[in-house]
Amino acid sequence: MKQEFFKSTIESKFIKYLLSYTPLPIFPTISSDDTIIEGCYYIYKDKILKCTKTGRFNGINANSFIDDYLYVNEYVLTLDEDYVLSHYNSETDTFDIYLPDEGKEGGPYFGSNIPGIGGLTVTDDIVRYFYRPIGEYQLIDDFAFGQYVPNVTQRFISNTSYYDPMTHRMLGEYLRCLRDIYGLNLMGLYNCYDYDSTNKFSLTQTSVQETEALKSTVLLIPIKFDKTYTIAMDCDFPVFAKAVFSDENGLLKDSDGNSYTDLIPGQVIRYNGLRFNDPQTYKVEIDTGMEVYEDLSDQEWEEYRQSKIQTNKTLKEHEKYLYLALQIPKSNTSSIVVIEGDYSTVAYNYISSAENLENLSDAQLANVFKSNVSLLESNNGTQVPYADKLIAYLLQYTIDCREEIDDNVANVEKRIGYNPPLRDFYPGIWDTNLRYVLYSKYMQLEYPEYLDKTDIVGFVDRDIENAVDKGWIKYGV
Repeated sequence: MKQEFFKSTIESKFIKYLLSYTPLPIFPTISSDDTIIEGCYYIYKDKILKCTKTGRFNGINANSFIDDYLYVNEYVLTLDEDYVLSHYNSETDTFDIYLPDEGKEGGPYFGSNIPGIGGLTVTDDIVRYFYRPIGEYQLIDDFAFGQYVPNVTQRFISNTSYYDPMTHRMLGEYLRCLRDIYGLNLMGLYNCYDYDSTNKFSLTQTSVQETEALKSTVLLIPIKFDKTYTIAMDCDFPVFAKAVFSDENGLLKDSDGNSYTDLIPGQVIRYNGLRFNDPQTYKVEIDTGMEVYEDLSDQEWEEYRQSKIQTNKTLKEHEKYLYLALQIPKSNTSSIVVIEGDYSTVAYNYISSAENLENLSDAQLANVFKSNVSLLESNNGTQVPYADKLIAYLLQYTIDCREEIDDNVANVEKRIGYNPPLRDFYPGIWDTNLRYVLYSKYMQLEYPEYLDKTDIVGFVDRDIENAVDKGWIKYGV
């Protein structure tokens, strides 16, 4: 029997127990290529970091966005004259103005801070740049997941006997820790929707209004900045969507009565209708770009920069109040699924080669080892909080990247004949290549027809273990 909201089961009791003895960090966890905001604290693997400069977090196996050609985006701007180029300088956090040879002293356009070169001429000196500035940080302290540290972690003790929305929300925070700290991404097995809703405000096509929606319900789904969400539901009528800051009193406001929601980038999105079998995606990003104002003095530019930094810091620090507001008709009875990650489409031509997989970040590997998710299979009118397989991962009945018992991994290797000619191969140690073999071999199986290929991420769950036991998966075959 699937777990349902507001019901007490053995599963819900276990989840409450798991969360009660596992302190969760109060700072957000991050992985490679995430955006970090100046002045904010983060957890990365076993470290506590403080961001000292906004940008892309350059963690383990991070991407390097370097180009050797002119690329039109917010960091390369042509100005009024067609021979003038403004280029973002990540080292100085300013925009350099380049002019052609006329910019040299005595020329008609003297005044460039780098005179004599530039324009729209493609040269390494001008157009080689990082696509996103690299964030800078300082190490604050070590961090050990599962240990209680005052002002760093918090305990969750549920005050209900049934599976309530707050328990479900804290389960999501636990899963994000597994994803970012261990590289175990189980977010495809978790429905972010938790039955939360509000009558304190409503959405129109253009704005958020502090009036009750008379014929509609405003659902509140907890989300995070800079993450893509997959939305699945059936609705024949328009659905409005907008990221908001909200608490029990309605829209979150500062001491002067100003709504924090006004700081969130993006307008209200209108979906003319939604289909469960055609999921849509939603994402709200913190705008870390800097506009170019040529008439600003150095002091004015610095004031503008500091104001932008403070706004972004305010957004990030209030992320626990961030929700995706979905306004739907009150008569709607559809199942509602919101998954953190883009699962709107899943390719059937999965992985052709394991080459260079070890150089991919955890987030990239999660996109590689992806299958159809059971939460998006059917709309039966009930609200399912998580997929069946999640409990096995929470109980550690699976063999995955957390595995500490060498014999468990070695037994799988022996059964499939896994002995790759790798220089750094050690039997009994989980590695990405083993994950590739298990995943690709299982997903390529054509018989028997009853094989379940949903929620497969390459770790040894009940389905892959069954295939291994029956000898259907063999290395090198």
